[in-house]
Amino acid sequence: MGFLVNPFRFTAPPPFGIAGLKLWLDADDSSTITKDGSNLVSQWNDKSDQGNNVAQTTGTEQPLWVDGVQNGKPIIRFDGVDNSLFRAAYTGGTITQPNTWFVVLKMPTSYFDYAISSQNTARQLLASGNSTAITFDMYAGTELETTDIDTSNILLYTLVFNGASSSARRSESAYLSGNAGTNGMAGVILGMRFSAGTGHGNPDIAEILIYDVALSTTDRDTIEDYLTAKWGL
Repeated sequence: MGFLVNPFRFTAPPPFGIAGLKLWLDADDSSTITKDGSNLVSQWNDKSDQGNNVAQTTGTEQPLWVDGVQNGKPIIRFDGVDNSLFRAAYTGGTITQPNTWFVVLKMPTSYFDYAISSQNTARQLLASGNSTAITFDMYAGTELETTDIDTSNILLYTLVFNGASSSARRSESAYLSGNAGTNGMAGVILGMRFSAGTGHGNPDIAEILIYDVALSTTDRDTIEDYLTAKWGL
């Protein structure tokens, strides 16, 4: 006698099924990326159900889709000169703290170069350095940084913005903790500082997931394991 599969017991792979997902950008999903014949990216669609797509209509400022970079998969490459992708505001408004980011990327290579920033002045961001030194920086009103930064390899970073209890993990291990401030995150911009024309960074970005909650350890570990396996980290 055969066995019947109970559809109500099916569990979708992460990040499906974990509540609070506000932004999911996946460079390995070609259906979400609009690019021209030169592989310049004009739009990168959000895979969450929030519709938080990021775009760049100016051709000379569009980043590059590059195939086969990490674990045989493509990434989006920003040039550190004028490239960016952005949206002015999240669907539903500003994402307040606590919130959790999972980012698979190679950090920018120079100080004061931005990887991800909120699309509003001096809010949440991830950058290489402050104005004088090359560091790994989380900021949401207060600088939280370390001089232990890798700008050569694509790695997984898990960031929890939660005021004085903010923290970062690198490659599934504790990395940084302290006070990052309490600011929320309005829209999002990739590859550039929040103010136009400044702080351009040259990250290679593979995948980004942003949740509007501080996830449980179990959910965090599940997503980290998924991204680590997918990107061969």
